[in-house]
Amino acid sequence: LGYKFLEVLLIIASSYTISATPRLVKLFKENKHLFMEKIRRDSLLLFAFGLIISLAVYFAGGWFLPIILKGGYQDGVAVARIVVFSLPLILINTIFYNSLYVMNKASSVVYLFIIQFLINFFLNLWLIPRYSYFASAYLTVFSEILNSIISYILVYENFRRWRSAIS
Repeated sequence: LGYKFLEVLLIIASSYTISATPRLVKLFKENKHLFMEKIRRDSLLLFAFGLIISLAVYFAGGWFLPIILKGGYQDGVAVARIVVFSLPLILINTIFYNSLYVMNKASSVVYLFIIQFLINFFLNLWLIPRYSYFASAYLTVFSEILNSIISYILVYENFRRWRSAIS
């Protein structure tokens, strides 16, 4: 049930996609430098916003999550306090994925999702029997870290190619 709390917070990522994608498309066509500047600014803003929420949930979650997760779901509090740290990463990944879509690099995102699925599938099979559902919570954060690194590299490499083509 700790994941349900994270799912509610993913509305932020969906809202970003709906509102920012038309602007990203326009900037990509008109001015790639401003396009990359928007990605940088949005990444910093959403990462900071997600981190603030994550820290608030982590530190105050012991107080307010039991109110939300009544009954036999008290273990969900510990899981929520772990998986919430994937939120800042999910938010910047949303920006990177949207950027890659706009750059006509959707196949890169698909390959990234396939890799993430395979890594998660096999690590969950291996670690959940040993460490219970806490392994899955930590793997969620690990996967988002990995996705952030890979998607950043993909976006940056495309930008680097544009800059060298312009020079």
